[in-house]
Amino acid sequence: MTDNRNPEDPSVLYLQATHMSSSVSSLTVDDIVKVKKSDHLIWKLYTDNYLHRRVLAYLNHMGFYGVLECGSQVLDNHLITALVERWRRETHTFHFTCGETTVTLQDVSIIWGLPIDGEAVTGVDVSHKVEEWQHICLDMLGFLPASNYLKGGHLSMTALHDHCISNLVNDETSEVDVVKFTRCVALMIIGGIMFPDYQKGQLDLYFCNCYEMLIT
Repeated sequence: MTDNRNPEDPSVLYLQATHMSSSVSSLTVDDIVKVKKSDHLIWKLYTDNYLHRRVLAYLNHMGFYGVLECGSQVLDNHLITALVERWRRETHTFHFTCGETTVTLQDVSIIWGLPIDGEAVTGVDVSHKVEEWQHICLDMLGFLPASNYLKGGHLSMTALHDHCISNLVNDETSEVDVVKFTRCVALMIIGGIMFPDYQKGQLDLYFCNCYEMLIT
Protein backbone atom coordinates (compact mmCIF):
# COMPACT_ATOMS: atom_id res chain seq x y z
CA MET A 1 0.00 0.00 0.00
CA THR A 2 1.41 3.37 -1.00
CA ASP A 3 1.43 6.05 1.72
CA ASN A 4 0.77 9.29 -0.13
CA ARG A 5 0.81 12.36 2.12
CA ASN A 6 0.77 14.90 -0.69
CA PRO A 7 -2.47 16.83 -1.31
CA GLU A 8 -4.50 15.86 -4.36
CA ASP A 9 -5.08 19.51 -5.28
CA PRO A 10 -1.89 21.59 -4.77
CA SER A 11 -3.68 24.76 -5.85
CA VAL A 12 -5.41 24.82 -2.45
CA LEU A 13 -2.82 23.17 -0.20
CA TYR A 14 0.16 24.90 -1.74
CA LEU A 15 2.50 24.80 1.30
CA GLN A 16 3.20 21.08 1.18
CA ALA A 17 6.91 21.61 0.50
CA THR A 18 7.35 23.13 3.97
CA HIS A 19 4.67 21.04 5.69
CA MET A 20 5.73 18.77 8.54
CA SER A 21 4.27 15.70 6.87
CA SER A 22 6.83 16.02 4.05
CA SER A 23 9.59 14.94 6.43
CA VAL A 24 7.72 11.88 7.70
CA SER A 25 9.05 8.55 6.49
CA SER A 26 9.23 4.98 7.74
CA LEU A 27 12.45 5.97 9.52
CA THR A 28 10.95 8.97 11.33
CA VAL A 29 7.44 7.72 12.03
CA ASP A 30 8.18 7.41 15.76
CA ASP A 31 9.55 10.96 16.06
CA ILE A 32 7.21 13.16 18.08
CA VAL A 33 6.60 16.82 18.77
CA LYS A 34 7.66 17.50 22.34
CA VAL A 35 4.92 19.64 23.82
CA LYS A 36 5.96 22.20 26.42
CA LYS A 37 3.89 22.52 29.58
CA SER A 38 4.28 25.21 32.21
CA ASP A 39 1.18 24.61 34.30
CA HIS A 40 2.53 22.62 37.26
CA LEU A 41 2.75 25.62 39.61
CA ILE A 42 -0.84 26.77 39.03
CA TRP A 43 -2.06 23.23 39.71
CA LYS A 44 0.00 23.20 42.90
CA LEU A 45 -1.76 26.38 44.04
CA TYR A 46 -5.17 24.93 43.22
CA THR A 47 -4.86 21.34 44.41
CA ASP A 48 -3.11 22.32 47.65
CA ASN A 49 -6.09 24.58 48.49
CA TYR A 50 -4.08 27.81 48.50
CA LEU A 51 -6.86 29.65 46.65
CA HIS A 52 -9.28 31.29 49.05
CA ARG A 53 -13.00 31.24 48.32
CA ARG A 54 -12.85 35.00 47.63
CA VAL A 55 -10.27 34.38 44.91
CA LEU A 56 -12.32 31.53 43.44
CA ALA A 57 -15.36 33.79 43.36
CA TYR A 58 -13.46 36.38 41.32
CA LEU A 59 -12.10 33.68 38.99
CA ASN A 60 -15.64 32.47 38.43
CA HIS A 61 -16.72 36.05 37.67
CA MET A 62 -13.86 36.35 35.17
CA GLY A 63 -14.84 33.04 33.53
CA PHE A 64 -11.63 31.13 34.35
CA TYR A 65 -12.88 28.84 37.12
CA GLY A 66 -14.07 26.20 34.64
CA VAL A 67 -10.49 25.81 33.38
CA LEU A 68 -9.36 24.83 36.88
CA GLU A 69 -12.34 22.53 37.35
CA CYS A 70 -11.26 20.53 34.29
CA GLY A 71 -8.10 19.55 36.13
CA SER A 72 -4.61 18.85 34.85
CA GLN A 73 -4.52 16.89 31.61
CA VAL A 74 -2.03 14.22 30.55
CA LEU A 75 -0.76 15.01 27.08
CA ASP A 76 -0.43 12.33 24.42
CA ASN A 77 2.56 13.56 22.40
CA HIS A 78 2.03 10.95 19.67
CA LEU A 79 -1.59 12.05 19.19
CA ILE A 80 -0.58 15.72 19.13
CA THR A 81 2.12 14.93 16.55
CA ALA A 82 -0.44 13.19 14.35
CA LEU A 83 -2.73 16.22 14.60
CA VAL A 84 0.12 18.60 13.72
CA GLU A 85 0.79 16.52 10.62
CA ARG A 86 -2.86 16.90 9.65
CA TRP A 87 -3.07 20.66 10.27
CA ARG A 88 -3.04 22.92 7.21
CA ARG A 89 -2.07 26.57 7.46
CA GLU A 90 -3.74 27.34 4.15
CA THR A 91 -7.24 26.51 5.43
CA HIS A 92 -6.73 26.60 9.22
CA THR A 93 -8.33 23.16 9.46
CA PHE A 94 -7.31 19.57 10.12
CA HIS A 95 -7.47 17.44 6.95
CA PHE A 96 -8.49 13.88 7.88
CA THR A 97 -9.43 11.00 5.62
CA CYS A 98 -13.05 11.62 6.67
CA GLY A 99 -12.91 15.33 5.80
CA GLU A 100 -11.97 18.69 7.30
CA THR A 101 -12.53 19.79 10.87
CA THR A 102 -11.29 22.41 13.31
CA VAL A 103 -11.70 23.60 16.90
CA THR A 104 -14.47 26.16 17.31
CA LEU A 105 -15.29 28.71 19.99
CA GLN A 106 -18.23 26.52 20.95
CA ASP A 107 -15.83 23.64 21.63
CA VAL A 108 -13.74 25.88 23.89
CA SER A 109 -16.84 27.07 25.72
CA ILE A 110 -18.15 23.55 26.31
CA ILE A 111 -14.83 22.05 27.41
CA TRP A 112 -13.51 24.89 29.58
CA GLY A 113 -16.70 26.78 30.35
CA LEU A 114 -15.21 30.01 29.03
CA PRO A 115 -17.65 32.77 28.05
CA ILE A 116 -17.61 33.45 24.31
CA ASP A 117 -20.39 36.02 24.04
CA GLY A 118 -19.93 39.77 24.23
CA GLU A 119 -17.00 41.94 23.25
CA ALA A 120 -13.64 40.41 22.38
CA VAL A 121 -10.89 40.53 24.99
CA THR A 122 -8.02 42.42 23.41
CA GLY A 123 -4.98 44.38 24.42
CA VAL A 124 -1.99 46.17 22.98
CA ASP A 125 1.30 44.28 22.85
CA VAL A 126 3.92 46.92 23.50
CA SER A 127 7.60 46.85 24.28
CA HIS A 128 8.64 48.12 27.70
CA LYS A 129 11.91 48.43 29.51
CA VAL A 130 12.44 46.15 32.49
CA GLU A 131 11.78 49.00 34.93
CA GLU A 132 8.47 49.75 33.22
CA TRP A 133 7.38 46.09 33.39
CA GLN A 134 8.31 46.05 37.07
CA HIS A 135 6.00 48.97 37.80
CA ILE A 136 3.21 47.40 35.71
CA CYS A 137 3.55 44.25 37.83
CA LEU A 138 3.46 46.33 41.01
CA ASP A 139 0.34 48.16 39.88
CA MET A 140 -1.55 45.19 38.41
CA LEU A 141 -0.24 42.18 40.33
CA GLY A 142 0.79 43.68 43.65
CA PHE A 143 4.52 43.00 43.67
CA LEU A 144 7.72 44.24 42.07
CA PRO A 145 9.66 41.30 40.61
CA ALA A 146 13.46 41.32 40.51
CA SER A 147 14.86 42.22 37.09
CA ASN A 148 16.29 38.71 36.60
CA TYR A 149 12.70 37.35 36.61
CA LEU A 150 11.79 39.47 33.58
CA LYS A 151 12.83 38.69 30.03
CA GLY A 152 11.47 40.31 26.89
CA GLY A 153 8.03 41.10 28.32
CA HIS A 154 7.81 37.69 30.00
CA LEU A 155 7.62 37.09 33.76
CA SER A 156 8.91 33.99 35.49
CA MET A 157 6.11 31.64 36.60
CA THR A 158 8.20 30.82 39.67
CA ALA A 159 8.32 34.48 40.73
CA LEU A 160 4.55 34.77 40.42
CA HIS A 161 3.95 31.50 42.29
CA ASP A 162 6.32 32.45 45.12
CA HIS A 163 4.61 35.83 45.48
CA CYS A 164 1.22 34.12 45.78
CA ILE A 165 2.47 31.64 48.38
CA SER A 166 3.94 34.49 50.43
CA ASN A 167 0.77 36.60 50.24
CA LEU A 168 -2.13 34.15 50.57
CA VAL A 169 -5.61 35.63 50.77
CA ASN A 170 -7.67 35.19 53.94
CA ASP A 171 -10.91 36.61 55.34
CA GLU A 172 -9.14 39.81 56.47
CA THR A 173 -7.31 40.57 53.23
CA SER A 174 -8.29 43.90 51.67
CA GLU A 175 -10.42 43.78 48.53
CA VAL A 176 -7.69 45.53 46.52
CA ASP A 177 -5.16 42.85 47.47
CA VAL A 178 -7.66 40.08 46.67
CA VAL A 179 -8.12 41.54 43.19
CA LYS A 180 -4.37 41.74 42.58
CA PHE A 181 -3.87 38.18 43.87
CA THR A 182 -6.62 36.98 41.55
CA ARG A 183 -4.93 38.70 38.61
CA CYS A 184 -1.78 36.72 39.43
CA VAL A 185 -3.72 33.46 39.39
CA ALA A 186 -5.55 34.43 36.19
CA LEU A 187 -2.23 35.22 34.52
CA MET A 188 -0.91 31.79 35.54
CA ILE A 189 -4.04 30.15 34.10
CA ILE A 190 -3.76 32.05 30.81
CA GLY A 191 -0.02 31.67 30.35
CA GLY A 192 0.41 28.25 31.92
CA ILE A 193 -2.68 26.37 30.72
CA MET A 194 -4.54 28.22 27.97
CA PHE A 195 -1.74 29.85 25.93
CA PRO A 196 1.62 28.29 26.83
CA ASP A 197 4.33 29.20 24.34
CA TYR A 198 7.98 28.46 23.62
CA GLN A 199 8.99 30.48 26.70
CA LYS A 200 8.58 27.54 29.09
CA GLY A 201 8.05 28.73 32.65
CA GLN A 202 7.59 32.32 31.45
CA LEU A 203 4.29 34.20 31.30
CA ASP A 204 3.59 36.84 28.65
CA LEU A 205 2.79 40.11 30.44
CA TYR A 206 0.83 41.21 27.37
CA PHE A 207 -2.21 39.66 29.04
CA CYS A 208 -1.98 42.25 31.82
CA ASN A 209 -3.31 44.74 29.26
CA CYS A 210 -6.43 42.68 28.59
CA TYR A 211 -9.70 44.08 29.89
CA GLU A 212 -10.78 40.97 31.75
CA MET A 213 -7.67 41.13 33.89
CA LEU A 214 -8.89 44.38 35.44
CA ILE A 215 -11.86 42.87 37.30
CA THR A 216 -13.89 46.06 37.32
